[in-house]
Amino acid sequence: MRVMVWKGALVGLVVSAGLLMPAAAAGPEDSNASFAPPESYLEPGGDDGVSFADAVPGVAPDAEAGAEEAPRLAVAGPEDPNPGFAPPEFYVEPGGDERVSFADAVPGIAPDTAPGVEGAVLLPACTPQSHKDNPHRSSTGFAVSGHGSWDKGTCNNNRAIVYNCLYEWYTDGTWRRKACSNKRELRPKAAGGGRTTARRDCDNSQVTSWRNHVDVDVIDEGDTAEWPYRQNNVQCRYFGPDS
Repeated sequence: MRVMVWKGALVGLVVSAGLLMPAAAAGPEDSNASFAPPESYLEPGGDDGVSFADAVPGVAPDAEAGAEEAPRLAVAGPEDPNPGFAPPEFYVEPGGDERVSFADAVPGIAPDTAPGVEGAVLLPACTPQSHKDNPHRSSTGFAVSGHGSWDKGTCNNNRAIVYNCLYEWYTDGTWRRKACSNKRELRPKAAGGGRTTARRDCDNSQVTSWRNHVDVDVIDEGDTAEWPYRQNNVQCRYFGPDS
């Protein structure tokens, strides 16, 4: 999904003030600099009794075949009707005056303002429908695979950039990224659009928990930031490096 990117100078200021952790950097082949899938993540209640280095793949606690969830990437305020997006506390427009520190700044008149001027304010985001299947053993070869596609949902445009990533559960409670599909420009599934495929060869057939996350970025239209997944236990275990 498309996520609004704020000025680098602002982010650096907030990070230096200790107010915000830096965002994850986009991967070398990630054309969507606003969001990069994490190499690993830990859910609340994850097992801290095993170190990251010593953890091995396994079956997640209370794992349920076909489990589905849309984790929120932004925390909404208590009165925010849109849980997928939290408005920023502040932002800087291009050309903002950095000669005054954030702490010393006072209210005033913006440069080059005129009565009645109209700008491109934040517009309500649409919500596409993300399609993701259960991670499963591939019908070709000894591998786990998952797919991604989309439908328009509340969006109007009929093209989106779609990709999906496979995550494997480790005994330290982390989900670690093992494979991502290529990014594809797709039409909606209902209009005959294709799908993306993420795939990882197995090292053995031990039952292991996998998740298939899908990201949809509607072209030329603001959309919400969900990154939903489906979870499944698959007879496939991979001990190789994270992707």
